[in-house]
Amino acid sequence: MDFVAIDFETANEKRGSACSVGIVVVEGNEIVDKQHFFIKPLDMRFEKINVGIHGITPDVVSNSPIFGDLWSRLLPFFEHSVVVAHNASFDMSVLRYCMHDAAIVPPEIAYICSCNVSRIAWPELSSHRLITLADYHGIELKHHDALSDANAAAEVLLRAAKCLQVSSVDKLSRETGVSLGRITSCDKWVPSSAPKRRGGVDEFEIEIPEDYDISCHPLYEKNVVFTGELTRFTRKEAEKATEQVGGHPKSSVSKKTDYVVAGIQKPGKEYKKLTRFKELTESGCDIELISDIDFTKMIFSPLAE
Repeated sequence: MDFVAIDFETANEKRGSACSVGIVVVEGNEIVDKQHFFIKPLDMRFEKINVGIHGITPDVVSNSPIFGDLWSRLLPFFEHSVVVAHNASFDMSVLRYCMHDAAIVPPEIAYICSCNVSRIAWPELSSHRLITLADYHGIELKHHDALSDANAAAEVLLRAAKCLQVSSVDKLSRETGVSLGRITSCDKWVPSSAPKRRGGVDEFEIEIPEDYDISCHPLYEKNVVFTGELTRFTRKEAEKATEQVGGHPKSSVSKKTDYVVAGIQKPGKEYKKLTRFKELTESGCDIELISDIDFTKMIFSPLAE
């Protein structure tokens, strides 16, 4: 797993007003370098709300280089590595605007959003903010310090890759359905997006080998309940897939439930199936909670063996 995690802080509402950037380099699943740079914005207007968030004032950056003068030191980090950022649409737009304002021709950059990835890796969490994930994983974080945020984003992606058992960002993208975003030398921007929902359940069909004994499938005769927003299937597709391998999709969690498949949980929404799952498992019922990524593997892996 090789990538570069970044985080920008800005002086005001303009995306080109970067005043700080943190960069964390990961090679072979290990953090090998950390860099932080203060940046003097072309527009030295520091809004109170921004200063209140990150604590950086005009005095802090008054002797720092402007982005154009700093670029020769930043470019090597972006030339050959996939970039990771939490809520990447913000940080990558800051990078684009800073390059544009400095009349810099953008290099070819591929990137992925660690927030979107975390929603797939840990769907049981009610929030996937960086501060929530850092607390969940025991990652040290000084929030809105650019280097600390970049480090936390790197740690989150490494843990997501371990959770999903993948060894590269490309494989992580394919496994989660979170697309790689791209910035091109023509300044074309393709965002890193969350998985797109599929449709057409009537045409949906799993290819099962003719010589496969369906009674050997791990979901055969298992009762399966789905909750949250699934990423690899629509709910009806997931239910149909379960039926095709001999399982039984159910609408509610009971003592007879074998698996609860959890998709993305929206913040602030109560998920009664998860509440019922917790009640039953605490009372001694043997029910397993799995992600929809695990469900996908459980469906297809035995059929490919």
